[in-house]
Amino acid sequence: MKFQLIALSLLAATACTVDPSAPIEPGGIAPDKITVNSLLPSSVTPSNLGNVTLTASVASGWAVTEARRGTLSYLYGCAMPSGSTMSYNNGFTQYTLVGSLGLAPSWTTGALTVDQQQLVSSCVLSRVNYYGQAVSISARGASAALATTPAEVSDYYLDEGAFYGNIIGGSSSTSLHACVGPDKVATPNQDDLQYRICAAGTTVGAANSCNFTYDGLCSDVCTSAKAGHFDNCSGFANVTTTWVQ
Repeated sequence: MKFQLIALSLLAATACTVDPSAPIEPGGIAPDKITVNSLLPSSVTPSNLGNVTLTASVASGWAVTEARRGTLSYLYGCAMPSGSTMSYNNGFTQYTLVGSLGLAPSWTTGALTVDQQQLVSSCVLSRVNYYGQAVSISARGASAALATTPAEVSDYYLDEGAFYGNIIGGSSSTSLHACVGPDKVATPNQDDLQYRICAAGTTVGAANSCNFTYDGLCSDVCTSAKAGHFDNCSGFANVTTTWVQ
């Protein structure tokens, strides 16, 4: 199924679908949780949205720039399940958010817990691409919404790293972290790993190319689960691990 942001002109009453490979707007997420990512680091916009109920009115008041609309699209797609939609207006344009993963489906009826904020945030951070290039990834984690299929595990065999933090809990809790996986260290330019650099860095504790705090090797800062994902990284229990082809 496709995860798209659709713009409708209220004046002309015509519709256009945003290119899923565009650098800010989200791409598609297949039923087996394969997702295309192309959110630019400069477009990631922290907020306190996780502390309030996500409504069309809240979306309209916050998503007043292209970067914010792109961030909100990814947030909604990560939080809400397939089949969910929300339309909001910005000026004379109406935007429709489309759900996909369902990591925090209660967001439209109440504020998120800190755990939910971190889980949704990790999902969005995993979709950031320094080059703004759409690359298919397999997003894996402890949540049932990130469960894999045998075909997915077979096809996506290169462990890039893990992402975690909180971008929707307000300024006092804003944090963007990444650690690098074994395959990205061993063969950084193999296949699609060459197009994904946001998990890597040069100095532990410093900002990497994507403005994430680079925590070093995932094996040093996380616990590794049998299902092919990292958990409990640098004190964050809610983590998204990415694999590529």
